[in-house]
Amino acid sequence: NNIVPQIIPQSIQEGQAVGVDMKVKKPNFWKTSGEASLQFTQNYISGNWSQGGESTNTLMSSLILKANYNDQQKIQWDNTFDAKLGFTTAPSDKEHKYRTNADMIRLTSKLLLKAIRSWNYSFQVTSQTQSLRTYQANSTNYTSSFLAPLDTKVSIGMDYKKGWKKFDVSINLA
Repeated sequence: NNIVPQIIPQSIQEGQAVGVDMKVKKPNFWKTSGEASLQFTQNYISGNWSQGGESTNTLMSSLILKANYNDQQKIQWDNTFDAKLGFTTAPSDKEHKYRTNADMIRLTSKLLLKAIRSWNYSFQVTSQTQSLRTYQANSTNYTSSFLAPLDTKVSIGMDYKKGWKKFDVSINLA
């Protein structure tokens, strides 16, 4: 006997409609990630060092944020925000207690449309600038500042994109 009994609650009778709560989860095609770092270094040069120089302290920070879209069929859109900012003490500079030694803001956006296999048509925009003014040593004259200069590159081409278990490769020919 392979008969399995069915238990039907008394409130539900044959032919009666039953309401069921269902949640349909839409796929999330976005993948986000980020990383940050902060480094401190100290350089000491003793007074009897024949080559000269000066002792310094340096602070360096880095931030990378990514937001990538992939619909698993035709469209991929990779976006990266990359920022670096660093300062070093400047004992010989009489105008400034410290100077910037790294200052970069870069935004990269690449749109990919599936062509064949691992090849995609690509459209990429990369913009780069800095956030603070850069001063000449022992002077109040600055040589650059935010959006001056602004370097923007626009490219159209083909992108080879392949993923393995441990790493991904993307080669953009534009």
